[in-house]
Amino acid sequence: KTQTASHPLSEVELELKSGSADKLYKAALALQKAVPLSIENKSKAALGYALHKPQSLQFHKAGAVKLNADMTAEQAFVHIIWHCLGHLQANEDMVLHGEDIEGVHQMRVALRRLRSGLTLYKSLIHKNIYAELGAELKWMTDVLGVARDWDVFALSLQNMPARNNQVSLSPAIARKLGNLQTRVADKKAGAYVAVRDALRSQRYSRTLLLLGKWLTGRRWRRKLDAAILQRLDSPITYFASQVIESYSQRVNRQGENLSQLDAEQLHQLRISIKKLAYGTRFFAELYPREIARPYTKSLSHLQDELGILNDGNVATDLLNQVGLGENARVRHFLNGWYAHQQTTHLASLEAAWQAFIEQKIKFFGRVEKPALGSLNGIDSNQ
Repeated sequence: KTQTASHPLSEVELELKSGSADKLYKAALALQKAVPLSIENKSKAALGYALHKPQSLQFHKAGAVKLNADMTAEQAFVHIIWHCLGHLQANEDMVLHGEDIEGVHQMRVALRRLRSGLTLYKSLIHKNIYAELGAELKWMTDVLGVARDWDVFALSLQNMPARNNQVSLSPAIARKLGNLQTRVADKKAGAYVAVRDALRSQRYSRTLLLLGKWLTGRRWRRKLDAAILQRLDSPITYFASQVIESYSQRVNRQGENLSQLDAEQLHQLRISIKKLAYGTRFFAELYPREIARPYTKSLSHLQDELGILNDGNVATDLLNQVGLGENARVRHFLNGWYAHQQTTHLASLEAAWQAFIEQKIKFFGRVEKPALGSLNGIDSNQ
C-alpha cells in the first residue's frame, strides 16, 4: 500500500533452510493440489516499489547463454534450460497486462528455445520424462502460436496499403480490406483471451514447478544406463560441436537443391534451420566471436526469408477461419499479394542460402569436428 494506491497480496513463501531445492518444488506442487497458486518471482519489496512508482511494461529478448568450456554437457544443459525459463517468465507481465505484441512473440520464442534445448539432449533423457514435459510445453507453444499468427496477419493487413504504394487500391478492395481487418481483430482478441487464460491456469504453473523440480533434482538421471551418464559428464565443447555438426549436415541435405523444393520441403527445411540456429546460439559463447556471430546471423537471415515464404501459407488458413470464401475479391487480391511476396523472396532466399554456406565453411574450418559416432545418440532428426 502507498499513499495513492494499494494492491491485495496473498502469498505462500517457501524458503529452503537446508537440503536439496527440489524439496521446495515438491512442497509447492503439493500445495497447488489444494489451493490454486501461481508463481511470483518478484519480492514484496519489488512489488511495493512498482506500486509506488509504476514503470511501463517491457518485453524481454533472450540474452546470450553464458556457457564456459569447463562445463560438462549436463551442467550446460541445466544452464540452458534455466536461461530459457527466465526468458519465458520475464515476458509474462507484458502478455498478461500489456499491449505490445512482442510480448507474445518473445514468450513463444522462449518456449521454442526451451523445447529445442530439451530436444538437443533428448537422447540423454529418459523417454517418459521427455514425453511428459514435451507435451505440456507444446500445449503452451500452440496456444501462443495461434495468437502470434493473428498478430502477424493483422500487421500485414495494416501495412499492406503503405507497402503497396505503387498500385492504387480500388475503393471496393480498400473497404473490404478494412472489413477483413475488423474480423481479424476479433479473432486476435479471442486468441489473446486464450493465452491469458492459459498463463493464469494451474496447468501452466504446474508445468513450471515440474520443470523446476526436475532441474534441481537432476531427475533426468533416473533410469539412465552408465553409457548415457558418461555422455552427460563429457566436455560441453565436444558435445556442442557434435550437435552443431549433426544438425548442419541435416540442413545441408534438405537444402541441397533449394530452387527445386516445394512448399512442404521448404517448411521442413525451415524447421531444421530453426533447430540448428537455436543450438548454435545456445553454444555460441564456446566459440570465437568472429566466427560464431557471422554464422548465427546467416542462420537468422535464412529464418527470416523462409518465414516470409511461409506467411502466405499461414494466411490461407487464417482466411478460411474468418470465413472468407475462395471467390471473394479481396481474397484474390491477397492471394496475388502473397504470390508476389513469395516470388520476390525466393530470389532473396537463394542469396541467403549462399551466404549461409560461406559462413558455414568458415565456421567449421575453425571448429574441430568430432567423430559423429563417438557420442552415440545425437540425432538431428529429433
